Amino acid sequence: MPPVPEPTPSPPSCFPSPCGPNSQCQIVAGNPACSCLPDYIGAPPSCRPECVLSAECLSQLACINQKCQDPCPGSCGYNANCHVLNHIPVCLCNDGYTGDPFTQCSPIPPSTPPPRTDPCNPSPCGPNAVCRYEYCRCNRCSRWYDVSYISNTVLAVVVVVVVVVVVVVVVVVVVALVAVVVCTYIAFGLPLELNRTLALKK
Repeated sequence: MPPVPEPTPSPPSCFPSPCGPNSQCQIVAGNPACSCLPDYIGAPPSCRPECVLSAECLSQLACINQKCQDPCPGSCGYNANCHVLNHIPVCLCNDGYTGDPFTQCSPIPPSTPPPRTDPCNPSPCGPNAVCRYEYCRCNRCSRWYDVSYISNTVLAVVVVVVVVVVVVVVVVVVVALVAVVVCTYIAFGLPLELNRTLALKK
């Protein structure tokens, strides 16, 4: 019986790939060598992308195209700045600007004072009075009388009268006291002095 020839071993090959998913196979020194595809990490046969969820990245990064990257570029509009909060880009208008920070921020227009209105139109004054320069004035004998001026004048006159009355009362009281002292002296002190003088002459 003729001898059965031994099977010839097949040469090393990468087909089918012995490396697993997300990896590549190369013949190195006559043997297949496995490595992860570009942008994948780990070691065959457990090659995986850098991230699938943003939670796998640092808080200031987000998972973009399976890589941990800064999510700010291209997220905010013109004249806006960006910062990342828990993997999410947050856009804010620059100081002095307003609008939608995700599209465009515009300069804040300078504030303009409201147009001045006439305080006397409509007139806040009552009958027989005319409004002029925010004040109500009585219209009498074709002359302007400022109500506030009249009130202040009356108050000043009252104050002067009160002061004069007080001064008069004080003067009257002083004169009365002096008169009482003089009368007392005349009534009692002078006879005593005369009697004393007469007694000395005797």
